[in-house]
Amino acid sequence: MRQFSRIAGPALAATVLAAAAISATGSPAEQIHACVTNGGVVKIVAAGTTCPNGQTAMSWNAEGPAGPQGAPGPTGPQGTSGEQGAVGPTGPIGPTGPQGSTGVVSAYGRLGDQTFVQPNDPPVQMTAFCNPGDVVTGGGFWNWNAGPGGDRNGVVVSESSATGLWQYPDPDPGDNLPLGGWKVRAQNKGNAILILSANVQCLHLGS
Repeated sequence: MRQFSRIAGPALAATVLAAAAISATGSPAEQIHACVTNGGVVKIVAAGTTCPNGQTAMSWNAEGPAGPQGAPGPTGPQGTSGEQGAVGPTGPIGPTGPQGSTGVVSAYGRLGDQTFVQPNDPPVQMTAFCNPGDVVTGGGFWNWNAGPGGDRNGVVVSESSATGLWQYPDPDPGDNLPLGGWKVRAQNKGNAILILSANVQCLHLGS
C-alpha cells in the first residue's frame, strides 16, 4: 500500500474521510485505487490507471484485518417460564398379560369337641373352627345317643351361627369369638344323656 506522505494535513483528513466512505462499498480483500490532487481531492480510478501530472496514485485495502475477539458479555437475566403444554393423547393399551395358573379349591367339614349333656342341664355352647385363613361356608351340630333309650329329638337349639360376625359390648362367656368358625348353643330336653358337637363347613382357596 502506498504512503500518504505527499498529502498535507487538511488534505490527508479529507482523503481519509473520503476513503472511509468509499471503502464501505468494497468487498473483502479488494483494493481501492485513487488519484489524489495536491489539494486533497480524491478520485477513485480503476486498477492500473495512470494518474495525471500533479496527482498522486494511491491504493488501500477496502477492508482491514479482523480485530481481536471481544470479551464475552455478561449473562442475561433468566427468561420467564413458558406456559404448560397441553396434555398429550392417551397411549395405546398394552398387550394382555399371560393367564395366571388356576388356584386349588377344596371343601371340607370339621367337628368340634364332643360334649356330654345331661337331660335338662343348662344350655351349652359348642364351637368348631376351620384352618386359619380358610373361609366358613356353613355349619350346624351333630348329636348322638350316649346310651339306650335316648331321645335325639329332644335337643333345643337357641343359637347356631358363624363366629366373629359381631362383638357384643357386654358379652356372655363365649360370645365374642374370632372369625373362622361356627358356634352352637343347645340344651338337652330329652330323657337320656346325649353327645353334642358343633360342625363347620370350610373352603380352602390356595395354590
